[in-house]
Amino acid sequence: MKISIILLFITVKCFIKYDTGYASSFDWNNGFSASGNNVYTKEFTFSGTFERIPQVAIIINKYNVQYQTTGGYLATITSITTTKFTVVMTNPYSSGATEMPFQWYAFDDKRVQVINEFNYILSSPYASFTQYVTYSHNNPNFTKALLFITSFQFKGGVDIVLSIEEITTTQVKVKIVSNTNNLLQIGYQIMLTTSDVMETTYIQQPSGSYTSSTMTFPTDKDWTVSTQGFNWPAVINFGVRLTKYSNYYTFAAWSGNPINALRFTYITIVKSITQTFLPMAISGIRVSQKENYNNSPLPTVQLSFEELSLVYTSETSQTFYVQSSLSQLNVIIQYKCPTTQKLYTELNYPNQIIKRNFYCSRSQNIVTMYIRINSQMIAINEITFSLTNTGISIKQNVQNQLAELKQIFLLQITNN
Repeated sequence: MKISIILLFITVKCFIKYDTGYASSFDWNNGFSASGNNVYTKEFTFSGTFERIPQVAIIINKYNVQYQTTGGYLATITSITTTKFTVVMTNPYSSGATEMPFQWYAFDDKRVQVINEFNYILSSPYASFTQYVTYSHNNPNFTKALLFITSFQFKGGVDIVLSIEEITTTQVKVKIVSNTNNLLQIGYQIMLTTSDVMETTYIQQPSGSYTSSTMTFPTDKDWTVSTQGFNWPAVINFGVRLTKYSNYYTFAAWSGNPINALRFTYITIVKSITQTFLPMAISGIRVSQKENYNNSPLPTVQLSFEELSLVYTSETSQTFYVQSSLSQLNVIIQYKCPTTQKLYTELNYPNQIIKRNFYCSRSQNIVTMYIRINSQMIAINEITFSLTNTGISIKQNVQNQLAELKQIFLLQITNN
């Protein structure tokens, strides 16, 4: 008897969600040396493959910028794929950066957003100034933001401070302060996260040398420092670097470069995001069916969100935010119901979807639904609804690694 054995191999593609690395190819210690009036392009490969194109942040750990009458550099991420990204360093003047190593972080997750402003053109480049810039973001549950300088250009000593002024459900506002008239250009990125992704400690050092206290660095997180500003008299090169030791770090000027103040942030980033956002869910429904005795004029359908004082009687589609302080939303739907029709509903309870039909009749031609919707966690809930003459849909945009539109309630009006 002959026995045949067939082996079936199934290959499962494993994608990465987060990655980090050090841009040593821009480091003088690894043989890199830039000069003025030149452009340098470097490519960096991820440790694996992302399923979608990630967002990439570059946080410079070491500055080495030459000083002449006018100088500086420009750093830009020019392309990102699922396997690699490219950074271009441009020295537009005869005096520029001789090196620019950085720590990079890549995320495929909607609980993180990186906003790029690599070449912000100043509205007052030849005066001291304070400017505010507002950017839109994609997640109402962003509670933390980090801003860090990626490049600058100057015509003399600079004294600058960049900071986050405000985060709202849809926007982040940046404040740029220059206390001299010598700043020509500034480049930066903004990283926004939900509450458990990032921890930051802002440090303002009134000199060019900072040594941390004795620390126990986390093993489940990555850490670095990012620059938000400095006071540099520009009488010699701008040289600042991060040096890591086993239980402390320094962020300080080197090679005798005079710096009067450093403004920077110690940052930790989790390697795996565990916080999961849940959609709101129905906790109860009561239905009333009655006859419109006197045929009083009523809209065909009316949708009310009681706590928000929102009432709709005509076709519309809208999005609104339920703040985290509001844990319950009471919705009232009233429908003038011809005898030939039925109301099909889908109700999203915490652990199940319940489907029900309600039938119209001559003696019960008004159907009113009282629906109680509750939050399953403390979070801002982004609700999108659609009201038409044939139905109502209430959904929520839930953002974890992916953004998903989760259905909370569905009403379809059909013929019997």
